[in-house]
Amino acid sequence: MADLLLHSAAAVVTMDDDPAATGQGPIAGGWVAVRDGRIAAVGGPGDPRPDADEAVDLTGHVVLPGLVSAHQHSMDYLLRACTTQPADFPGWLAAPGQPRLGGTDDSGEGAAEMADERATYRATVGSQEIDLPLTPISDDLTVALLMTIDVGLTFIRQAGADLAALLAPSRPEVVVSAATLGIPVAIEVSRALGLDDYVILQKTPKAHLADALTEPLQSITTGVPQRLLLDRARVPAVAGRRVALVDDVIATGGSIAASLRLLRAVGADVVTIGALLVEGSGWGPALGDDAALVTALGRIPVFRPTSGGALAEHWD
Repeated sequence: MADLLLHSAAAVVTMDDDPAATGQGPIAGGWVAVRDGRIAAVGGPGDPRPDADEAVDLTGHVVLPGLVSAHQHSMDYLLRACTTQPADFPGWLAAPGQPRLGGTDDSGEGAAEMADERATYRATVGSQEIDLPLTPISDDLTVALLMTIDVGLTFIRQAGADLAALLAPSRPEVVVSAATLGIPVAIEVSRALGLDDYVILQKTPKAHLADALTEPLQSITTGVPQRLLLDRARVPAVAGRRVALVDDVIATGGSIAASLRLLRAVGADVVTIGALLVEGSGWGPALGDDAALVTALGRIPVFRPTSGGALAEHWD
């Protein structure tokens, strides 16, 4: 006898590392039995279901048994046991209502598919295109979210090479970026420029940063005040040297402005600023004269709701 039976799910995602070998991939129409707060059994539509004190019909829903995580990327977990070939996706992934991919408009800037709240926006990043999920930041603001730690090595390596080619004429001697999403950009731009060192401005006060130089900032996607920290041991790497400051996306310009203040306070000569994308145009006034230093591989808008509830692109 189970305490709880979750049944008729669109898919029970088993998280098996090798579903082809074990046959334990996502179970369409599956069920999960819970007893004493623990998973007692998992089965498919053809398996006998135990009696339970409470039964919940999860038709149209996805179940992840045993997931306990304070920080998790739901789509990564959902897709872990599935093929990467779209034609072979299970029915619950291919069903109507799933994210739609945006196309490219005549201007080449990209176009958003607004058919549902999980739409994506197709952006051009140098020589590549990528579909970015539209992510609500507040009731009146949605952004196309680029997560450089989730796009794969091939994409970020090519993006780094594309950006390095644009920054090279400024003859930077060292590349600087801010944690965390700027780290892959700094690595690949440095590699493409033939540089063997780069500097990361941290945001977490680790033990070795007790006496770090600091500068306050606030990010559009974080929403809470933060600090940039420069390890004093890394000051010689930037002081008196030609610096290329790079980032993933320049949105409000707040992070770049804080980075500039911190670097210039120790005598760095920031000769160029590079980004994979710039978002909207609000970053320009925020950077003032330093906006002229910015070079980006592409532009994306922000999105705001219309009176009818749809999302509209805003470039200003």
